[in-house]
Amino acid sequence: MSAARRAGTEAHNPDLSYTAIHKRLRNDRGTPSLCEHCGITTARKFEWAFAGEGHKNGGLSTDLSKYIRLCTSCHIEFDGHPRWKGGEANVNH
Repeated sequence: MSAARRAGTEAHNPDLSYTAIHKRLRNDRGTPSLCEHCGITTARKFEWAFAGEGHKNGGLSTDLSKYIRLCTSCHIEFDGHPRWKGGEANVNH
């Protein structure tokens, strides 16, 4: 997310900033250690990925249930690669 978009988001709702949301995710749901897409547990890095409506446009949500654990490779594909099941994810894992 660009600095300008992040600044605009924070100006309207400080709880919706990228940093605030990811801090809440780590505090409430821990650090991810499994990719919910490919199932790998040995990747160098895992990330929280927003899987709600608008995720490809930099969308965010304070609803932490709309975030999934992904390895970096799957996160890149999920955010824009057409092979990732149409870019949709099942957030009810």
